[in-house]
Amino acid sequence: MDVNVGCRRPPAWIPPVLTPELLKLLRSPAGEMALRVAMAFVDDPLRARTALASYGPPELARAALAQAELRRRAACKFSRADRMFFTAPLLEQASGEVVARWRAARYAQHAFRLVADIGCGLGGDSMALAAEVPRVVAVDRDPLALLLTAANAAAYNVAGKIWLLQAAAAVGLPKVPAAFADPSRRPGGRRVRGLEAMSPPFSALLRVRGAVGDLGVKLSPAVWHAELDAALRGLPHEREFLSVEGECREAVVWLGQLQQAVRRASILPAGVSLDGTGEERAPVRPLGRVLYEPDAAVVRAGLVGRLAEELEAWQIDPERAFLCAETPRITPWARAYAVRECAPFSGKELARRLRALGAGDVVLKTRGAAIRPEILRRQLASALKAGQPTLCPVFFITRIANRTVMIRGEYLGTGAHN
Repeated sequence: MDVNVGCRRPPAWIPPVLTPELLKLLRSPAGEMALRVAMAFVDDPLRARTALASYGPPELARAALAQAELRRRAACKFSRADRMFFTAPLLEQASGEVVARWRAARYAQHAFRLVADIGCGLGGDSMALAAEVPRVVAVDRDPLALLLTAANAAAYNVAGKIWLLQAAAAVGLPKVPAAFADPSRRPGGRRVRGLEAMSPPFSALLRVRGAVGDLGVKLSPAVWHAELDAALRGLPHEREFLSVEGECREAVVWLGQLQQAVRRASILPAGVSLDGTGEERAPVRPLGRVLYEPDAAVVRAGLVGRLAEELEAWQIDPERAFLCAETPRITPWARAYAVRECAPFSGKELARRLRALGAGDVVLKTRGAAIRPEILRRQLASALKAGQPTLCPVFFITRIANRTVMIRGEYLGTGAHN
C-alpha cells in the first residue's frame, strides 16, 4: 500500500511567531477583544478557536491564543502579566518582578538620574528601574524586544520614563552613569553557561565600562567561580546569588559603586542578605543533633563557612554543604532538621526502615552520592505501598569520610527553634 506522506494534514493549531506587525494587531481594539476571549478560554483551545473565529483574521486568533497561554505562564513572574506581551524565549529568560525590583533598589541607593538596561528583552528590568530612577534607556538590537518593552512599560504606567534604543551592547551605547546588562544565555535557542558563549560575551560587557561608570551583569546561577576569577582578573567586584523560595535563580556581578560586598547570598521575597568573602571555612566534626541544609544561594555563593560562623555550626564532611549543631538556631539561611538516625546506606535497609516507620512516601535528598533519587524511589515503591500516605520521612543520602550514609531528619523549619 502506498502512503503519500506529503498529504498529511497539518496540526489543527500552530502557535505563530510573534512579529512587529502581529504585536501591533494585538494591541489594536480588535486585538484587545480577541485577547479577552482567548484568556477566557485559555484552558479550552478548541472552544477558544471557535469563539475567536469572528474576531478577525486567523493569524490574530492564533496570536491571541499564544499570548493567552504565555500570560498564564508569566503570572508567576509578573503581577500584571494579564496586560503584557511575550515571546516564549524572552519570557523564559526574564527575571521575575521580585528579583528585578530587588536589583533596581540598588541603583536607587546611589540616586542615579539615568540607567541603561542592556539587553532589555521584554522589559522586566527596565520597568523595575523606571520605578526607582528618573530615566531608563532600554537597549536591545532586536526591534521586537524594544516593541515588547514599550508595550509592557505601558502596562506598568512607566512608558514615559523609558527611552528605547536599538543597538548592540558594545556599539552605539550612549555614555550613562550606570547600567544593568542581561546577556542572552540562549543564543541560537540553545542554553549555554560559559561567560564567552553568552550574547554579548562577558568580555564585551566589561568593555562597556568605558561608557558606563557602574555596572551590574546578570549571569547563570551555575556560573563557575574559577571562570569569573579568570575573566575579572582581580577587578574589584561583588558576586551576588539570588534565591527565590529556596531556588537559586540567578547571579549578578556588581562593579564600581554598585559593589556592596565581596560575596553575597540574598533571599527573596524576604529581602535578607548574607555577606562574606567566600574564604570562610567551617570546622569538620561528627554528625550532631541538628542538621542544616543551607539555602542554594548560600551554597552557590561559597558562603557555607560564613553561615557556619553565624550558626556556631560545623560541617560533617569538607566536601558537603551540610552543617551540624547541637541546638537549632533561628535562621532564614537554612532548613533545620532534627537528626533521628544515621546508618550506612543500603537500598534494602532503607526499604526496611520505611516499612518499620509505616511510611507511605519519602523525601530523598542526595548530595555527593552516586545515587539517582528517581531510580531509588522506584526501587522503594513496594516498601511504601502499604504505608500511610501522610507519613513522609526525609532521608539525606550523602557521603561522610568517604562512606555513603543515610540520615533520617525530622523537619524543624526555616528559622524554626525547637
